[in-house]
Amino acid sequence: MPGTDDRLDDWRELVAKGDHVFYLLNISRTDDAGYVAAVRTDLKATIEALNKSSKGRKRINIIASHVDQSKWNTVDVAQVNNVLQEDPVIRRMYESMEGVKGYVYSANLTDPASFKRLLQSIVDDLQA
Repeated sequence: MPGTDDRLDDWRELVAKGDHVFYLLNISRTDDAGYVAAVRTDLKATIEALNKSSKGRKRINIIASHVDQSKWNTVDVAQVNNVLQEDPVIRRMYESMEGVKGYVYSANLTDPASFKRLLQSIVDDLQA
């Protein structure tokens, strides 16, 4: 994930060369219009880099972090991904991935059990 504008070109280069793209999304900030706009800019740059790359497999893995600090903190862990994809902000991000497969995962990255489930889900999807 680029993080700042001065790192965007480096990010594009990494995306074009790498085998896997992971973008961390702080879902506790989805009500912050500035943050959401920055995420959309990052995702647009990522998708453009993927579409220009020679990679046959064009995929971005969005990891929704900070579930425990978000408005979804009371949702059953097994249902968070489904609920997230129904959220208008997340749906708009997800649907903007023209030419690229998008996968959304959720996790509390400081919780070892949640992190382990995240890794297993990613591994399972990559093998599918």
